[in-house]
Amino acid sequence: MTDARLPGPWLFRLQWMRLSDRAARTFTASLMWSNESGTDGKLPPECYGFLHPLGLDNPTAEELVSAGWWKSGPDGYYIPDWTGASGQESAATVATRKANNRKYQAEHRARKAAEEAAKGESLGVSDDVSPDVSTLPAGQAQDRTQLAEGELAGTVDLSCPDCQRSLVFNNTPCKQHRKDAA
Repeated sequence: MTDARLPGPWLFRLQWMRLSDRAARTFTASLMWSNESGTDGKLPPECYGFLHPLGLDNPTAEELVSAGWWKSGPDGYYIPDWTGASGQESAATVATRKANNRKYQAEHRARKAAEEAAKGESLGVSDDVSPDVSTLPAGQAQDRTQLAEGELAGTVDLSCPDCQRSLVFNNTPCKQHRKDAA
């Protein structure tokens, strides 16, 4: 995510306080547009319609140039000292931060998935929630089979981790999905 910074000390600068409302709005929009577009302060004519609902007019552009907030260049206007006095991040810095965030997020998701998989294995829960009735004593095997086929089966939510754990340990759905809980 990009952001345009409006440093607090600007509030006390005469060159900011003397801007017309339209010029101040156009300038802040130019910061946002340039940050979002990654142009490092360059404002080509194609962006002028985004800087103010009524577009960029000559008096506003001249006001921003004479106040020092913009400079005129061969390809339009630009915001001088983008990473210095303007207090903005360069497009390269933003791109690096975004790439690092994507990498961190992917690693975080992989760690969480591994933790969840290990947690499921330690509880004896697998993707296949059907009990292995061959390893249970005869009475329990019959109970599990009846549970899977019978009266409580409609109340068991097989995608619910609590139901899965409850089925493994005590042959009943979780508290939320029990018939008697309704």
